[in-house]
Amino acid sequence: MGNSFSSNTRKYKLLIGDLSGSDVSFEERKLFSLSEQVIYNEQATIGKLSVDLNAVVIDRHNILAQETSVESAVRKDSDPITLFKLLISGKPYYISQTFSMWNSYFTYDQLFTLCCHGKKTAIYLQPLGYFPNFISDFKVNLKHYDGSYNFFDLLQKFLEAFFDGMHIKLLPNVNEYEAKWKIKTRFHNKTGSKQAYVRDFFPKLRKAKPADGHCILGLTWTDLYPTEKLNFVLGEAHFTYKSGMFCFGRNEPKSYDPDTFKDIGEIDANIMWRIIKVVSHETCHLFGLMHCWYFHCAMNESSSMAEAASQPLFLCPVCLRKLQKACGFNILNRYRRMLCILSDISDTFPSPEFCHSVQWLKKCLEFLESESL
Repeated sequence: MGNSFSSNTRKYKLLIGDLSGSDVSFEERKLFSLSEQVIYNEQATIGKLSVDLNAVVIDRHNILAQETSVESAVRKDSDPITLFKLLISGKPYYISQTFSMWNSYFTYDQLFTLCCHGKKTAIYLQPLGYFPNFISDFKVNLKHYDGSYNFFDLLQKFLEAFFDGMHIKLLPNVNEYEAKWKIKTRFHNKTGSKQAYVRDFFPKLRKAKPADGHCILGLTWTDLYPTEKLNFVLGEAHFTYKSGMFCFGRNEPKSYDPDTFKDIGEIDANIMWRIIKVVSHETCHLFGLMHCWYFHCAMNESSSMAEAASQPLFLCPVCLRKLQKACGFNILNRYRRMLCILSDISDTFPSPEFCHSVQWLKKCLEFLESESL
């Protein structure tokens, strides 16, 4: 029994780090300690209810194989709000990136950066090339921010909440062709749509990143592809270059139907959800976070836009611990800021995903603000 307890304690510290220090607040300890479920359920049976966490232990692959994205949205809107759902993959906990693994990797990178370039406190957004008028003319009222904001300002406000502690800065639009960035393009053989080779952007973006930037994210209206053999990618990030790219996902070959295809003609709830999901996911990669196999999480891997849209907007306890260490935010303040911006977005773009996200934040804050552990 003693050996088992000691073994679990060691696993837990590797998974989430040391939570006993005075630098970890009561609320942080309370939330991060939910990751214990990963250790306790390492050999759990699929379908078991984890009462303490109020989460059903489910097999992600079976769930995704059995429901469409529409069914997933209905399920999100009708199910009771749960904080986190475990993923059971049949693999040991250390196959995925633990906090300790991430911390060693990120700390080394930051030490090198500090020695050579100084402290980096900004995330830069870089619009690239042409955008249609409905994006250029887009305006939305945000009641918590007392004003009307364009599309890029809205992205900036969301990222300021998600990456609380970092400064989010918007750069002037760059036409990559006029700037002679030499980005390889192709026309997809199935859809006929123009696509840009995503990895050509990374070295160019790194050069465009100002000195105070931790990372830079480019946004393009043109669809992207990752390799000659792969059809499409919604977004991709490169940690070494501290650069990421994302697009609107206008024409995904996997779901393409020439008889029903219609290009994006407005910013609606689905497009807004897609954009904030991909920009937050790819930016997390630029802080060293890898794909998560512990919980349903914003850092889960996806192989299609439908799968990406069905995944949570929020980080699990293990991934949140990493981002909190990187950005230095107070988790209560961060969740409150996210509640403000997502409530405003939900008012303008009512949808099951945004409604569920707002309700999740309220429940999470209620949990964190209660006095019990």
